[in-house]
Amino acid sequence: MRTAVVTGNPKPGSRTHGVAITVAGALSVALKRPGTSASPAAPGAHLLADLSEHAPSLFDRHRDPPHPRRARRS
Repeated sequence: MRTAVVTGNPKPGSRTHGVAITVAGALSVALKRPGTSASPAAPGAHLLADLSEHAPSLFDRHRDPPHPRRARRS
């Protein structure tokens, strides 16, 4: 099972983001299906988005909006 973790604390890499990742890992282990592995530390185990890393570009009204295809990849 993959879990999406989205945080938006003003500070990148905040404690809130860390706690959210820990909770996602615990949920993955608790909800794993029999016969599957659920390693919360496995690369790609969760979809992570720390919106604070993108805040400057999101609120810059002089910057062109990102192209829709590029926006989906980030």
